[in-house]
Amino acid sequence: MRQNTSPEFLDKVWKAAFPGQIPDNDDNPRIIEETRQYIRDLDRLAEATRTAQELYDKMLELYPNRVNPWWALWSSVRAVKSGNNQHSS
Repeated sequence: MRQNTSPEFLDKVWKAAFPGQIPDNDDNPRIIEETRQYIRDLDRLAEATRTAQELYDKMLELYPNRVNPWWALWSSVRAVKSGNNQHSS
């Protein structure tokens, strides 16, 4: 399942959810582009990795300071890599 990354969709979602994923967010509109880049990176790395754990680790390398990576990121990579969702702590 591919995520909807249209600007209109992201503009709506950003106002409700994404600012909370970035520490010290100042509600600057730049967050929309940062969110788009995050999703593009997730899509790119999803193609380059085999398991949810590998995708999770690669995203943490790129975005080590995101808030709540266990729930937010792990839920996303499990959805992207359904069937390969083994997580080791």
